[in-house]
Amino acid sequence: MVMMLIYVDDLLITTSDSQLVNKLKQVLYQIFRMKDLGDLKFFLGNEVDKTKYGIVLTQIKYALELIEDTDLGGTKVAITALEHNQILTFVEYDEMLQSNKEDEIMIDITLYQWVIGRLLYLTRTQPDIAFSVQRLSQFMQIP
Repeated sequence: MVMMLIYVDDLLITTSDSQLVNKLKQVLYQIFRMKDLGDLKFFLGNEVDKTKYGIVLTQIKYALELIEDTDLGGTKVAITALEHNQILTFVEYDEMLQSNKEDEIMIDITLYQWVIGRLLYLTRTQPDIAFSVQRLSQFMQIP
C-alpha cells in the first residue's frame, strides 16, 4: 500500500516498500515536472524528525520566530499554568470602564489578535499551551 498526500504543490509519498515509491515516482515524472526533495524534514511549518519510535512533529523554528517577532527573547521563562477561574483584563480596559468612556478606542487590537493567531497555530504541536491560548483567545474582540 502506498499513501500519498497532496497539499497545493507539495506531494508526500510513503510506504513500507521503497520499490513502490520509486515506481510511483517514475510514473509521476512522466506526467508532471517534479523535484524530489528526499526524506521529509519540513512540511507546512512543522519540522519532521524520524526516530526509532516513530515520527515527531515540532515547530521549534516557528516558536523561535514568534519569540523574536514579539521581542520576548530577553524575558525570563516561567513554567506556570493559567488558572481555570482567572479573570483576565487589561488595566487600561478596567480604567476605561470606570471612567464611563466605553466608546473610546483603547488600543490597537490587531497586535493582540496577531499574537493569539500565531499561538493558536503553535498549539498543533504544543497541546500543553492549548488551554491558556484558548482562554486568551476569548478576548480577541476586546483584549
